Amino acid sequence: MTEHPAVDARITRTRQVVIEAMHRIFEEEGASGLTHQRVALKAGVGRATIYRHWPTTLDLLVDTLRDIDQSMMQPGDEPFDEWLRNQLAHAAVELALPTSRQFIALMIAEADNHTVIADLGAELIERTYRVMEGMIDQAVDRRELDQKLDETDVVAKTLGPIIYRTAMQRLDVTPGFIDEIVESVVRR
Repeated sequence: MTEHPAVDARITRTRQVVIEAMHRIFEEEGASGLTHQRVALKAGVGRATIYRHWPTTLDLLVDTLRDIDQSMMQPGDEPFDEWLRNQLAHAAVELALPTSRQFIALMIAEADNHTVIADLGAELIERTYRVMEGMIDQAVDRRELDQKLDETDVVAKTLGPIIYRTAMQRLDVTPGFIDEIVESVVRR
């Protein structure tokens, strides 16, 4: 860390511009577009700046994905079945975006080849499990569910079909499709 606030602010601004450029390239061209030259050009900075902070293309990719990834579900206060419907509807919209499809494809294609990508995927899944577990516990406490469900199974049974429908089939997710998923989990 430098001792000059103005220098720190400039570095932070430059880094933000570069990360925004990486996101745009990833969305428009996918992982293959994330080259040092393309990022430098899109961000309007020198290639040396990119290499200094991201020495390899894998570094570019990981920082792009790390910044994009969040839990696929967010906690809420509504009844469990309503919360789950809302979360799946939101996930369906997000997962239909080109960036999300690129992310999923990359996770599937490269997780076995790069531990950093596998770790990134595992972090995303773990955050999603924690949110689901909290919501299941809340639903059991409210007596909305008769028993505690396994959060890993619920995530697979709910997000799995949404991911398949949006990323693989490239079809819309209808409210009826979401209702069937929720009913299969809640009313088992």
